[in-house]
Amino acid sequence: MNTHEDIDFFTFLVVFRYISLLSEYGRLILCGPSGTGKSYLARKLGEFVVAKSGKEPCPEAIATFSADHKNSKELRLFLSNLAEQSESGSVDLPAVIILDNLHQVQSFGEVFNGFLHSKQSSSRPLIIGTMTQSTANLQLHHSFR
Repeated sequence: MNTHEDIDFFTFLVVFRYISLLSEYGRLILCGPSGTGKSYLARKLGEFVVAKSGKEPCPEAIATFSADHKNSKELRLFLSNLAEQSESGSVDLPAVIILDNLHQVQSFGEVFNGFLHSKQSSSRPLIIGTMTQSTANLQLHHSFR
């Protein structure tokens, strides 16, 4: 193998691992410095998961929420609403939720509490988060891969 093939094979293995973790646990965090393509990769993973499920990768299938320290309350309400809809069996839920910039959320426990501790449902959207810090709140690490 030449170097280009090695990089392609390595990329394949990494992406395959991300998809496996997302499928198994339903939640994944991509960490890395700003500008390294975390949001792009999150979107592509979401598109792959939606296509693999047989659904059309339309805008409604993947929802993106860009978090910052000012909208933690809105994120908490968004996730609580998703949990309620998921438990009631709503079919209008997105298949994948991308939560960008989670490092800016003030209190992970407060924001994710209602969502992470609600009943697990097969209709619950998969969550892909992005953040620049790799040492986030311990509770977040227990709930995400």
